[in-house]
Amino acid sequence: MTEAITRVDKKDVEDFFAALPGQHTNPIGSESRRLIVNHVKGSTPGNYSQLIGTGPAFRDLFFPGYRHDSRQDRLAKETGLNAQFWSDLAVTALCQQIHEVTSRLRPQIRRGDVDRDLRSANDVLKKSCFTWYAYLATSAASNIATTFAKFSTAEARKEALDLYTRSLTSEAWINGRYLMWCQGNWGNQHWELYHHWIKLYMLGATFNDVDRTIRTCIDKGLPVPGDLGPARSSHSVADLPPWATWSAWWFTRDLGVADFAEADGPIKAGRYSGGFWGSWPVYLPEDNSFEFTANGQPGSRYRSVPSGSCFAPGTQVVLADGTLRNIEDVRAGDEVSTPSGPRRVLLAMRVPREDRTLHRLGDTGFAFSATHPFVLAQRANSEEADYGAADPEALSRNVPTFAQHGVRSLRTDAPPALVRRTSSGTEPYQAPPARPDPDLRPQWLHDLYLEVGEDGLSEYFAGDTTTQVLVSSEAPLFAISPLPAHAILTMLEGSAPLIMKKLADTPDEKFPDAVNELVHATAHSLLGEIGAELTARVDNHTGDLPPLPPLHERVRRFVQSIEDPTGYNVRLGFLVERFVAEFAPLTQTAIPMGWRSFALAPATSGTVLSVTVHGIHVFASPAKQTKLTDARIRVELRHGEVLGSAELPVSVKDSTIAGYYVSNGVAYFSAWRPTVRPADEAPDVAPWELDIGLDKTDGTPLIPFTADVSLPWQISSGYEQFRFPAHDADGDVVGQVLLDVRVLTDEGYVRDNERRNAWETKREPVVAHHLAQLTNEYIAKVLSDEQDSYRKRWTKQPR
Repeated sequence: MTEAITRVDKKDVEDFFAALPGQHTNPIGSESRRLIVNHVKGSTPGNYSQLIGTGPAFRDLFFPGYRHDSRQDRLAKETGLNAQFWSDLAVTALCQQIHEVTSRLRPQIRRGDVDRDLRSANDVLKKSCFTWYAYLATSAASNIATTFAKFSTAEARKEALDLYTRSLTSEAWINGRYLMWCQGNWGNQHWELYHHWIKLYMLGATFNDVDRTIRTCIDKGLPVPGDLGPARSSHSVADLPPWATWSAWWFTRDLGVADFAEADGPIKAGRYSGGFWGSWPVYLPEDNSFEFTANGQPGSRYRSVPSGSCFAPGTQVVLADGTLRNIEDVRAGDEVSTPSGPRRVLLAMRVPREDRTLHRLGDTGFAFSATHPFVLAQRANSEEADYGAADPEALSRNVPTFAQHGVRSLRTDAPPALVRRTSSGTEPYQAPPARPDPDLRPQWLHDLYLEVGEDGLSEYFAGDTTTQVLVSSEAPLFAISPLPAHAILTMLEGSAPLIMKKLADTPDEKFPDAVNELVHATAHSLLGEIGAELTARVDNHTGDLPPLPPLHERVRRFVQSIEDPTGYNVRLGFLVERFVAEFAPLTQTAIPMGWRSFALAPATSGTVLSVTVHGIHVFASPAKQTKLTDARIRVELRHGEVLGSAELPVSVKDSTIAGYYVSNGVAYFSAWRPTVRPADEAPDVAPWELDIGLDKTDGTPLIPFTADVSLPWQISSGYEQFRFPAHDADGDVVGQVLLDVRVLTDEGYVRDNERRNAWETKREPVVAHHLAQLTNEYIAKVLSDEQDSYRKRWTKQPR
């Protein structure tokens, strides 16, 4: 009988047995993750839509540096995950990135759904990548690949597997590791064992072979952690052994924001359009992102136009006589219980849920949208916030004036106390944290608006059959800003009928997108278009203004107009909601600062950038013992490096210690110059950025956060307004910033200061009057027959 031929050197097997990549600098894991991320980028589906032909691929728009690596072709085979999985993962990851870095689109991204789907995809990856890791271990630059290369034939690998298994199950090796384990010296136990199982597989062992080897080691006394142990039965696709799903080799963190930062610039990039109206080209901010999430595009499932914050059917409302009634059965004219006595319901609102995830307070029997405002028990304390919501950022964005009162999160582990109704009045109620209830998916949500007094409050008790808490209607608290409120009502009275008529032929499913684009575009371009005329009319105004009726009476009449003979007018209600959300912040800031000049410079000839920080809203409780007089708003202009810095005082009159900081100051930067080419044509040119901070007078942070925004390469009309999030060190949103920029010439800068020095607050009603009139004239121009392309656009495919 012929003696067996030895095809491997035992020393090579010993070297392969000892080979182990660095636990913190693992080249196999790094390469595995890099290729997976690259494959996700390359799987980005869809194209930018255009009228003729096929637009550029979203992959090329968002990831211009993408290059295919041939090793990615093995991913489907090694993981068993098909092309649809990778495409879906690309969409989800990109939408998370869009939510992270955009300011205008951010509130429309359903981050809860994005995070849920991304967690699910990461879980699938963790359970599917063992063989992918083993495949890359054969080629990635590591001592494993170097030593494995010695076994170049199937016969050599078979012989090496036999020798390797004998070494691994030998009593000498097992006893040595057992002693290290007993002495606490086997610090890399998981890491070493996992790579032994990997190397067995690389040499040709099946999953069942690896399981048998692990059982033998355990039987001989080797301490094997449960998460690296064998399957309970023979391997099957449905029952992977624990060791095959261990993923610490590269999943020290899930795939997410840090992996797709390449897309940040394209996500924020805008483009210029000839526009539907006016002399200025229209700048469309975050255009790639809006297009990616538009109707019919890949990301549309994660985007919803902001809608009313309301309660699910079955929520109990306390009537004036103390009885309970389902909120969907309450009608206009009914009386409900409030802390100040019975109040008549003016409007019973009903809005579509639009795939929004609802929330509950623990296991209570009623559900609500993430933005619905709850009254806090601490409202009696002037230094605390008045309201709470599951998503305070979205509430502050969608419903103006709540930010001034302070909004706290109800999703924290220890949320602020609410106000609970009792048989004798009310009491503080420490409710459980708000938690999402993704399985509750009613078609309609409901809210009530009550007949209000001069305080402007519309509050009622809602809950389940055992607990009812005080909530506010989802409507601006107009009493805090009476002049802007009058102006907004004038705008709505003049423009809402025109808009409703123009969009009368728009199908219901397209109406929200149509309204959202119209009011966003007009609000965004308004001051750039009418600013110069507004300045002239205010300066030339003489005589008295017509008297204004009591605000609460005017609000009552307008609210009642949203109710038609068939009930709540859903389309008009949505228009009012979005109009107020877009125009109210602009109106609130323009009126008290009516001295600002809007004789703006063309985008390419400005020499001074004027920055006005209108407000910083912090959702967390501010630092105690800090007076508003000790706070400063810091503004830094960056262009690769800091080129200018300014400190703006906080307005004690307009700010609140509850977390809303306003400045009436303006920062001027003469170092700014317009960019002559867009970022995609000049990728090496750093963008202009603004960094905002909130400091004490000694320069230390009052509330640590990071808030920055990239300016568009051209500020088309000479004016832009931005609202963007503030993040803490962990990346969580802790507040938001509202500011605007104006482009001035040197002469315009001088004029700005002259007007401010001569300004008198008694001129504010004049600004409010002319601002409202000019807004209505502008919207009428936008909707004129000469500009009819807008209506045609929305009777076809919406964006």
